[in-house]
Amino acid sequence: MRYFKQVGSLILAASVCILLLGSPNLMADHPNDVAQKGFAKMKDPTFNLDFCSAEVWAMAGLGEGFPICTIKGESLLRRERTDKMMPLQSLVDETTDWYYPILSSGNPVAMLFVSKIEGKWQVSGVGHAGIAQELGEMLTAWKPSEGYSFRFVRSFEAKSDFLEIYPGQGLMRVSETDPLGYLPFLSARVALDLPLQSAQKSDLILESQFIDKLVKCVEMGQENPLNNKTSKMPHEER
Repeated sequence: MRYFKQVGSLILAASVCILLLGSPNLMADHPNDVAQKGFAKMKDPTFNLDFCSAEVWAMAGLGEGFPICTIKGESLLRRERTDKMMPLQSLVDETTDWYYPILSSGNPVAMLFVSKIEGKWQVSGVGHAGIAQELGEMLTAWKPSEGYSFRFVRSFEAKSDFLEIYPGQGLMRVSETDPLGYLPFLSARVALDLPLQSAQKSDLILESQFIDKLVKCVEMGQENPLNNKTSKMPHEER
């Protein structure tokens, strides 16, 4: 039931966000600008798609955004053929899509999407309450204020999301430092047959613990056109 409810909510979200996309004052040269303006217009109760109570939504604010990064399937499979010692982090690229957590009492209740469309940043949707909740759990265990940073990494072909956790304070300030490890979201735990426990500090895993399964999922995703959807948001059900 949760699946169908969230699919319906996100279809509605896509519909109402068409109104935002049609407003020229919601376009800007940086995603932060358009995110703030877009969210201000979303404080109308119409945009609270069962994410939280009306009272909580009225008090919600926008958190710090971050780009959705991706591991391109072809790059991962090329690594398998040529150099298996190449670290996974070196294959990660930023996309032109950003997530902005919508926060209530410090807890993410949904995600605002901002995308670069035809060269301009625009609000492109709102939803993914499941991802927002998991992100909140992960950042409670690995707090930026305690000296950790992260990258949000998505494999489109494997339909799997991860957080790369790094030492060093400040979101996305990733240098040549190796990641401490990875936190798999539910999507990755299901797709890669990983333990299904919630994302706590003890759940940090190493690349070696999932890379072979990730490669197999990517291969299957590329072989089956129905599984190889490269749309911007492959986890609409969440």
